[in-house]
Amino acid sequence: MKEQGYLLAVGITDYLPFLQESELAHGQAIIDDLLNGLYAAANESFPFVKVEQTTLYVLAPFALFSEGQVLVELVEHLYGVFAQQQGHMAQNTQCVCQACKSLPMLDTQIVIHCGEYVVAQMAAQSDVLGLGMGVVRALSAQRLEEATYKGKAFWTEDSQQYLGGDLLKGMASYEVEVEGKVIRGVVCDLRAAWEEQKASRKPILVEPDEVMLTMSVDLPVPLAVAWDYIADTKHRQFWLQADKLEVLNRLDGRVAVDSQYVCMHGNIRIDQVVVDWRPLEYITMDVMPSPYLCIRQTARLEAIDEGTRIIMDGKLMPQETKGRQFISKMMFMMAKGMFNKSLAGSRQKLIELVQEEQVKVPVLEGES
Repeated sequence: MKEQGYLLAVGITDYLPFLQESELAHGQAIIDDLLNGLYAAANESFPFVKVEQTTLYVLAPFALFSEGQVLVELVEHLYGVFAQQQGHMAQNTQCVCQACKSLPMLDTQIVIHCGEYVVAQMAAQSDVLGLGMGVVRALSAQRLEEATYKGKAFWTEDSQQYLGGDLLKGMASYEVEVEGKVIRGVVCDLRAAWEEQKASRKPILVEPDEVMLTMSVDLPVPLAVAWDYIADTKHRQFWLQADKLEVLNRLDGRVAVDSQYVCMHGNIRIDQVVVDWRPLEYITMDVMPSPYLCIRQTARLEAIDEGTRIIMDGKLMPQETKGRQFISKMMFMMAKGMFNKSLAGSRQKLIELVQEEQVKVPVLEGES
């Protein structure tokens, strides 16, 4: 049965020149370590990941995400995994061999396309076939030489149609010829995005010794789906049991630091201002149910064998004056039971969300 979804190729670039300049055994071991790191990260979020030589082929059915921002963040996350591992390998080795010296030569190129595919069972393995996957394979074999970025993502025009908004606005146009056909799209500088995130502010979290409110739930969904649940407007409205929810202050079409969720419960407005946003890791926001009350809440994700664990921890934030601080503490103590009840309700709604959406993502056996 034909289906539609995103098809990705995540490849390590310049590996042949790297191997030619390196001691073969050590050079291949470095590539294997980097590829295994990418595989582990992709396998936490996608239902199908297959390795062929130095490329991962990844399937992301449309049912996996409700917002295109999640896929953009996933692509950036995969590159971040590669760049961070590459950096750690360079910093933590005392080896002076040519392979270690040449490590910076390696980088990653990610191709994102959208099209029809068929999941085929072949002996003990599953594979993804179809015209869309054929395009991705052909594109992954191309070195996007004219795209000067060191680490890059190529989004075909077909893939952009389903993202929505301005998520790729301002990116450089690019086209490549594959088997006599011109494939158009845009190229994104993944290295620059990763460097920007790395240089961003210190992580803001509710630390374990600060927790005053807490809730956790294990969901049988991939990491990316759980991230979609806590970040997407429609899903947040469902599990927060709000009558209406909207986002203000998006940055280039994306929810980010300083964005604001406005949550309406009848005539009661609760503002939730994002103070830290780390895709697939956590969101920290200041929740303000009253001018005198601010609760900082961190929603963290942990990959577990059965899916993903969501942990929500909260603490009372200090006020500007002693008078306001006194009122804030009194209001918090009086409403603590209501806050715990609300967290329990959110927990139940997240469980219902999985059941209601009936996340039917194929569980496939890729090749490692």
